[in-house]
Amino acid sequence: MMAAAAQKSRRAEYAELSALFFLHGMALGMWWVPLTTVLDTHGLHALRPYAFATAALAALVSPLIFGAVADRHVGPVRVLRWIALASAALLGVPMSFSTCAPTTPTSQTSTANTAA
Repeated sequence: MMAAAAQKSRRAEYAELSALFFLHGMALGMWWVPLTTVLDTHGLHALRPYAFATAALAALVSPLIFGAVADRHVGPVRVLRWIALASAALLGVPMSFSTCAPTTPTSQTSTANTAA
């Protein structure tokens, strides 16, 4: 009986890890695709190579660092949770400083009507 309970616990952990990896990959995919367009829109053409190189470097180094932490001190599920929360917070920081405001076409039509 004890082995069956441990196996169910392990399956639940695998399901949770799978869901975490899926959500983390989905979030990265949502901003990775339009990254070039966003940088170009804001006039940051020169930062494009560095943005992609930084991501590649982070993909190389982070498993070494966080893997060592997960193996020695904390469980891998907890490490992934904190990484996902940190990624969400870091992705939200640029959004809070965004100066892009939606343009309203009403301001253009009101000046056209007054000129006529």
